[in-house]
Amino acid sequence: MSIDYQKCASFLFIFSFLLVFSCSTDSDLNQQDPDKAAQLDTTDDTTDEMTDDNTDGSTDDNTDGSTDDNTDGSTDDNTDDANSNCENLIWSEEFEGTSLDESKWSYQRGGWSGASNVQNCYVDNNTSVSGGTLKITAKYEPGYDCFKNERDFTSGFIQTKDRVFWTYGYFEARVKVPASDSTWPAFWLSPQDHVYGEWPRSGEIDVFEIKGNDLNYARGNAHWGNSTSDRRQKVGTYKLQGQDASDWHIYAVEWTLGKLNFYIDGEYYHTIDDFKAPNATTHPGPFNIPFYIRLNMAVGGNYLPEPHNDANNNLDQLPATMEVDYVRVYSEKPGC
Repeated sequence: MSIDYQKCASFLFIFSFLLVFSCSTDSDLNQQDPDKAAQLDTTDDTTDEMTDDNTDGSTDDNTDGSTDDNTDGSTDDNTDDANSNCENLIWSEEFEGTSLDESKWSYQRGGWSGASNVQNCYVDNNTSVSGGTLKITAKYEPGYDCFKNERDFTSGFIQTKDRVFWTYGYFEARVKVPASDSTWPAFWLSPQDHVYGEWPRSGEIDVFEIKGNDLNYARGNAHWGNSTSDRRQKVGTYKLQGQDASDWHIYAVEWTLGKLNFYIDGEYYHTIDDFKAPNATTHPGPFNIPFYIRLNMAVGGNYLPEPHNDANNNLDQLPATMEVDYVRVYSEKPGC
């Protein structure tokens, strides 16, 4: 049999060309798939990371409670944002907008009766909302007509009374107070109903009180008892290091059955867990009934030492403004 070698060579050349072309095309397609998969993986990873990143007569049981090695009091804005999205957050006020939300807050108006000798009249106009914060301003306004009683000073006072109230939870506020010696700023809780009687029988929880003349310290406290002359309190004192109270700090109380734990900037410093006699009821009362939130800044009064208890001695430090960034309530201490 004769073989046409020229035709065979031509056939083999064409076959080899088709084989190489086919292999080359398959190889290109196989290289594209891993690249696309890698792009999808990168996109997914980036999305996950972005999601993660964005998501008197009182009995005092006083303890010093100060912490010498506490933190400098700085706060992490990212942590604040995370806490505002915690699953156990049950209520918050971020003070956005340009006016107080009166569906959440009511005003306390007038002078403050009692033995504290506070010098101011509480008026609505001394409370405002702007730039993302609540502002409570103390002013010198001599001869101010305070509901038929003359006062020389005015200030502001808001509360959630009759709006919203809770039994137990973790309550916190981010606050800075003025460097004004005769001011008395506070964040505190009072009973919605006087189940056990008038103050102090139904209790009071002071998340913080600050003496304007001593901004290096903040105090947490609670009051209870049978009467104004037969009562008990237990004060805890925290020394602010690095930044005094004129800078931003987060003040909090964790209120559980029979126990109050106090915190500043997330650091624990004080506990009250025995509401012993004198008590209008029995432990864990009176702290087993609904309480509401209060924010105010008094002017003068017996809480301040002389001469600062009389604001006339510090007129050059008025007006003075307390600012509140937010108030938040959690069902339990946030862990996020």
